[in-house]
Amino acid sequence: MGVLVRKSRLDKMSLSKYFDSESKLYSIWYLRGIQINPCSAAGVSSIELYNATKDPFRVASSGKIPIPWPYDHEMASVKTKEIETEFLEIATKTLRRYNIVPSYIHVLNMSKRGLPSTAKDTIVVSINDDNITRWLPAADEIYQSTLPRATEAGIQFRVELRNPERMYTDMSAALRQSKETLDVLLSMDPLILAKVRELLPGSWRTVSFAGRRPIDTPWRDDGSNVPRVLVIVNMGAKSVWELVEEQLCQIIEESTPSTMNISLEILPGNFVGS
Repeated sequence: MGVLVRKSRLDKMSLSKYFDSESKLYSIWYLRGIQINPCSAAGVSSIELYNATKDPFRVASSGKIPIPWPYDHEMASVKTKEIETEFLEIATKTLRRYNIVPSYIHVLNMSKRGLPSTAKDTIVVSINDDNITRWLPAADEIYQSTLPRATEAGIQFRVELRNPERMYTDMSAALRQSKETLDVLLSMDPLILAKVRELLPGSWRTVSFAGRRPIDTPWRDDGSNVPRVLVIVNMGAKSVWELVEEQLCQIIEESTPSTMNISLEILPGNFVGS
């Protein structure tokens, strides 16, 4: 029992463009007397990257991250539909070389929820397997093999391998909790808000509570309705998110009885709860 939070697998070397180790954040925190472990210097990243590294079951080609959940999707563009068969053939041959068995391969136009300007056609490979060890090199090869044809056709595209049954798909639902749980949440609210204001000046937007569950979970499945503290920040906000989570988790843990579970999540501002 206690604080539940998904763990990050942050890797600076493979996603360096999302980092900002020279961020003014350090001087701001120093002036506020907030201690930062020097080992965290490489840990400044965008919130989108930080959350992407928490989901091992969605993998994009090197240097890129999958479109954050929740996302919008529709049929691929007309240009891509014209050469979709070529893309699918390349993907199929590549996956075979890596001994990856796809359940489905298709091309979608994907964008951040409510932000059509972020849309790109995406080769999506669905895989019903938990062994992700070969996913990244396979995604890289698919991308590099299709890039010449896509460039010739004037298409910008992405590649994503995913396990649709295991990937993160949490959404908000009404809290179905006892009065005791609601009282605990209300008691910690001002403490969390104060800490968020201290750690994330200029980048936080809201602090709230919700029940969260995977999208395919029945609405009245109370067992999956874990109360969650939701901190919404600006899109692209940069911070040492691991440290921010640690400090917020400490407040939650100190405010929560040992018999109660409460989770924490920090999400970008285009997040839509349902």
